[in-house]
Formats: sequence, structure tokens, C-alpha cells
Amino acid sequence: MKKIESKDGIAGWKIDSPIERFLAKKADLNYFWKRIYVIFYRIFDKEYYNKGLKFIAKAIETFKDKSVLENKKLYKKYVVDMVYSLHRFGCMFDEYFLYDFYNKNVHGRLEYITDKIRWDYYAKFNGYDNLDLFNDKLKTYEIFKDYYCRKVCGIYSLEDEKKLVDTFNNNERIIVKPINSSGGQGVQIMNFADLKLEKLLNKFPDGIIVEELLKNHPEFSKFNESSLNTVRIVTIRLDEDVVWPFAFARFGRKGSCVDNAFLGGIIANVDIETGVITCAKDEKGNKYIYHPDSLQCIIGFKVPFWNELKSKVKEMAQVIPENRYTGWDMAFIEDGEKAKWVMIEGNPRGQFVSQIPTGKGVKKEIDLLINQL
Repeated sequence: MKKIESKDGIAGWKIDSPIERFLAKKADLNYFWKRIYVIFYRIFDKEYYNKGLKFIAKAIETFKDKSVLENKKLYKKYVVDMVYSLHRFGCMFDEYFLYDFYNKNVHGRLEYITDKIRWDYYAKFNGYDNLDLFNDKLKTYEIFKDYYCRKVCGIYSLEDEKKLVDTFNNNERIIVKPINSSGGQGVQIMNFADLKLEKLLNKFPDGIIVEELLKNHPEFSKFNESSLNTVRIVTIRLDEDVVWPFAFARFGRKGSCVDNAFLGGIIANVDIETGVITCAKDEKGNKYIYHPDSLQCIIGFKVPFWNELKSKVKEMAQVIPENRYTGWDMAFIEDGEKAKWVMIEGNPRGQFVSQIPTGKGVKKEIDLLINQL
């Protein structure tokens, strides 16, 4: 027996064997076989199973409450179903609650592109050769600088300090990001005069990227002023066209400088045809009609210049033609008396998080698009 591994360094999560495949199908039928399936993993993948128990407890405490942990019979049922969902559907323990797996049957669960299976989709769409173009934020800027509309400076060592001083002035507000980070990790906002370059490079030895701080147009800043609130719109480039399978807006919470959902922000599904927000949730599965801090109504908000945004990312999707799937993070900003959309970053491995607010899987839709490649 061997575990399914990933070229991306993702931990092996499924045993590839005839016995496992037989038990997986039987586990779909009833709780008895589900327990047998879990026992199989408890025996033959003991270390991974035992490590998972503490993450299961943490997820239950986050999305339910401690009383579930104290109820041994109920807790055992959750453990069985969550371990089954991990190995059968590639569903991580937080996704189990975010996607309401506990309320879905086998067919409903198979509709989702979960954390563990999403890597197969990236490989089918994009391969691996072009990933570095997006992983390194400075390389991304160099390729897409016409869409950034702001000053950007990549710093790899103290020798780059002169370049930095020539780019910014002391009174300028900047945003600093680790070059190889994702998900809003390590992002800082400060005055340029307060930047301590040596200290930052010691913390982020791969380098940092320093950008002119953007400010949302009032239409977006009204939801939360402390963060740059953005829209991620996904493009898939087919042989003859570019399509937009889904999009979502992200709004930060009061005092946070980032809008990332996994750092406390709110995800809001945007209808592709109309640009209207239809539903919103946070990373704990809480639903929102109004932003909890600003009390601005999220549901029904129409994203400004929606057709212009779709046209812009369609154009951007042609820049690296061999990259078929990309999530584009875009910000709506003021530019003098005008307003426009600018690129924040591109992500060839953007997660399918639109499934969180909608409660609907996108696997069938994405599979249809793969068949058109």
C-alpha cells in the first residue's frame, strides 16, 4: 500500500490500494462500514490518524462547542464522520463545518472541490512550470506592472536600500509584504520613515516587497476602513475564450489591515452575471447580512464597474497563456477624480472558497470546463 502524495509537498492523505477503495465505497452505505473504514486508517496510518484527533477537537470546539467534546457518544460520531470525510473526499476538518458536510449525503459531498483534491485541478489547468511567476510577488509585478498602478519595490538585501529610498519619500504610507507569503501573513502597514530594513530582512530572509499604500474608493471603504477590501475574480482560459466561473468580495474587520477570510475577514459571493453580492460568511461559518462593525449592508451590494472588471481580468488572463486557472485579487480605488480597478496579485492556486458563503460545490462546473480544454 502507498499513500497518495503531491508534487506540491502536501502530506499524503489517502492510501492507494484495492482494499481502501473497496472500504471507501462500502463506507458510503452506512455507519457500520464507515467505522470499519476509519479503523482501517487508524491501523495502517496510525501516526496521521493520531495527529488528526487534536485538530478534530479544535474544529469541533470552534464550530460547535465544548459540550460536544464532553459527550463521548456524540464526539465519537463526529470523529468517525470527519476522518471518513478527510480520506474519502479530501475534506479538511474546518471544511467539514464550513461546507456543512454533516448535513450532506455522499452525492452532496462529491460536489465540492475540497482542500486535498484542489491540487489535482491546479495541475490539470496550470502544470508546475509557471508557478514561480506568481509565487514571487516581485516577478508578478514585473510581468503585470501595467495593471498595478502604484509604486512597488522588491528588496532582497541591504544593498537594495538606495533603490528603496529613491522610490519612496519619508511621509509616504507603505505596505510591506514578505515576497513569498500568502493569505495576508506578515503584512504590515507603516510610514516609510518607520521602516527598519535590517530587522525586516532578518525576519523575512527571502526578501520583502514594499508597495505604495492604496486606499479603497468610498464604495468599498465604507464596509471597513482599516483594510483594503478586494474582489477575487477567477478566470479560466479555454482554447478559444476566457470565462469567469466564480467571484467573491472580501471585507476586513475593524482594526485589521487585511481582508483575508482566514485572518478574520468576511467572504461574500458575487454573482458573475450581475456583480451583486448574494451571501456572506466568515471563516467560522457565521452568516452576515450587514458588516458587523460598520453595519453597512453587504447583501444586495452591487460591485461598481463590474463589466469593466470582468473585461480587465479577461485581458490579464492572456498575459501568461499557458496558465489557465488564476484567481485575481483586485481593488477598487480612487485615482484623482476617477475610480478604477487595480491588480493586487494573481494566484494560480487560489482556493475555491466561494463554496463557503454559497454552501454549494463547484466541482461539476469546473469539471465541465476542464473537458473543454
